[in-house]
Amino acid sequence: MVEKLDCTGPCGDIVEFGCGYGAFTIPTAQLAKGRVVALDIEPELVAETVRKAEAAGLSNVVGVVPGELQSQELINRRPRSGFQAM
Repeated sequence: MVEKLDCTGPCGDIVEFGCGYGAFTIPTAQLAKGRVVALDIEPELVAETVRKAEAAGLSNVVGVVPGELQSQELINRRPRSGFQAM
């Protein structure tokens, strides 16, 4: 799916709404050149996805829960050119 959406290009930043346990996030992060933002309303699921990404040696997964959407830290982490896919 990542290839079909052409998310391996220069921008490559992707948002996954409802990341769950990272079943899509982890394989996507392995292919994407940019960051993969894992978003879910359940903080435990986001934390588990980030943990799995770190265990897989991935540093391009950013975990976010809705309450963080306006945080300064997230604003600083957002891509400058927008997201390539959501």
